[in-house]
Amino acid sequence: MADEREKCFVIGPIGQEGSPERRHADMLLNLVIKEVLEKDPFSYCVVRADEVAEPGSITSHVIRDVMQSPLACADLTFLNPNVFYELGIRHAAKMPTIHLAQEGTNLPFDSINQRTIFADFNSWEGIKAARKKLKEFVETTKQIDYKIINPVVESQAIYALSQSNNPLVDTIISIKERLSDLERSSKKYSNVRILSAKFDGNSIENFSDEEAKTVRENLEINRKSREAREKAKIALMKLGEKGNY
Repeated sequence: MADEREKCFVIGPIGQEGSPERRHADMLLNLVIKEVLEKDPFSYCVVRADEVAEPGSITSHVIRDVMQSPLACADLTFLNPNVFYELGIRHAAKMPTIHLAQEGTNLPFDSINQRTIFADFNSWEGIKAARKKLKEFVETTKQIDYKIINPVVESQAIYALSQSNNPLVDTIISIKERLSDLERSSKKYSNVRILSAKFDGNSIENFSDEEAKTVRENLEINRKSREAREKAKIALMKLGEKGNY
């Protein structure tokens, strides 16, 4: 009998049996993704690529699942080329996608501004935090007013709007670009993401005073610029939907 549950396809590095990649992939799949998504209230059928293809290969079945699954979880740990290939296809399909990565992963420039669940999947505390965040992210995709926003969708909207003579469009695009630059320039330490992930707003016992100050500053700057940048994205999308170009 065919499984009638909605499918969540897992995009991620799998590796060979016994490899660090496989251990990581299995832990993330079984302890986080399936633990959250296969249970109520979501009850997804979670499928990983190695269940439909040999590890490392990209078949028509995988591409179909990447494009058509109602939900996808993309593990960006290890910065695997196949993962980003499939993620690009998923973004072009304009379907809900949740990004995850091991704490400390330095994402490439075209993915760094996407909302991503960073966690230490090698610790119990990290796994619990990842489960909580994943549940929240999935709930967001279920909201009536949820809109797909990713680099492909955003670029298409900006290109269409850039052909207009509406001065408001140029202003919004300029603001968005400056906010993105601000986020990048605000990171004084190359490992600020690791520091920020460990900082819970109360406990700073493992930080020097300078590190704690830097983390607070970066968290606040990134929070404000991220919120403003998201508003700019939504404004651009709404202009496009209304045909204001």
